Amino acid sequence: MRDDARSVTPPLSQAPSSSYLALAEQDPSRVEDSTRSRKLLVLDLNGTLLHRSPHNFQPKSRYRPGVQEDRKRDRHGNFLPRLRPVHPRPYMPAFRDYLFHPETKEWLDVMVWSSAQPHSVEDMVERCFGEHKDRLLAVWARDTLGLSSDHYCDPSRPSDDSTRPPDVDVSAQAHSALTTLLLDDSPRKAELQPFNHVCIGEYSGEQRTAAASASASASASASASASAAAAAAAEAAGETLEASGEQATATVATESDAPPADAMPDVVYDSTLLAVIGVLDEVKSQANVAAWIRAGGLWGPHGPPSEKGPHEVGVPEEQKMWFEHADVLAYWTGRGRKALEELGIPVEHGIER
Repeated sequence: MRDDARSVTPPLSQAPSSSYLALAEQDPSRVEDSTRSRKLLVLDLNGTLLHRSPHNFQPKSRYRPGVQEDRKRDRHGNFLPRLRPVHPRPYMPAFRDYLFHPETKEWLDVMVWSSAQPHSVEDMVERCFGEHKDRLLAVWARDTLGLSSDHYCDPSRPSDDSTRPPDVDVSAQAHSALTTLLLDDSPRKAELQPFNHVCIGEYSGEQRTAAASASASASASASASASAAAAAAAEAAGETLEASGEQATATVATESDAPPADAMPDVVYDSTLLAVIGVLDEVKSQANVAAWIRAGGLWGPHGPPSEKGPHEVGVPEEQKMWFEHADVLAYWTGRGRKALEELGIPVEHGIER
């Protein structure tokens, strides 16, 4: 139970500065050479790139002589909390390969900034990026947020102060609001720099369960279809053998024996990361990221919804975000797929059963 007598750190101002707003109000413009205007992508982890299962609280076990604990310890020798299961978002393999493709690296720096504790961030980064994690420009965890010891283990504390990354020289180019994007599932994470925030929908436990079930069903259907095709091919080959003992022509199964594409199960996974690739493909040519987002760039060719247009009952139009509009999400998803194809990157969803 929370002790209401505890002191609480006053919240920081949540209003953008006048200088930031002036920069964002500039007219969007394009650059001819994207390598001369490198961008910085700041990635959140939980809810954005992955779903981390909730804590499974267990009673503390008594000390048992001779029994070795497999848990990691901190630098003081204390046991760290147990790691929670991590499930990457659909298309994380394709997203990762895009971020670190040689052509992408010519114009994009990538870093991770999470409010989780360092040992948890290390595990999540490993699950998302694997052997590519060393290509990240930086990995910042809860120990970089400047929290007091009272707040360090409090998950309710605001996690990201988005004013910091753009002002930190973490590469050969000092990044700013002109060049920085924060990818995060929380609309409040970038209140000080709202026009550098690409907000996306949270990847929840329900979505993870649905994706795993869809993957299992698709695999089972594909196996059944392949088995049926093989059986049909074998039966056709057997029917060509004549009782007279004449030499039969062997029937070789070809791609035509496989079920047609429209007969395969139509599994639709969350395409958010594909859409983000599409957004990045456009942002690389923008001279001022904040100005592009403020001008409605995330809405693509559709443009932001008109404030004077019809509103859905109970859902004010101005509260809906770009990814909540099917046509907008479909546009960026299609552009993301095209960007992957141009780089020769397989569009793999990577969902494990």
